[in-house]
Amino acid sequence: MPKAKISSIPNFEELPCTAATRAIVSSKNRFLNILPIDATRVILSLLNDDPSTDYINGNYISGYKCPNKFIATQGNISY
Repeated sequence: MPKAKISSIPNFEELPCTAATRAIVSSKNRFLNILPIDATRVILSLLNDDPSTDYINGNYISGYKCPNKFIATQGNISY
């Protein structure tokens, strides 16, 4: 693959991850440099109107002809 083509592929760091950087959910991220992208992140149902409960560090991944077929997440964190 030509170098120019490879350099045109966006890095995940360049894509918005604003939901993951909210102070209320930052403890749910195992690594500070691996965050779910806003456009494809998994959004959970709110529990008791708590804004931190909609967040999980995970993204939907599409399969062949199947949008949002899989979910990729980090391993759980022991509290």
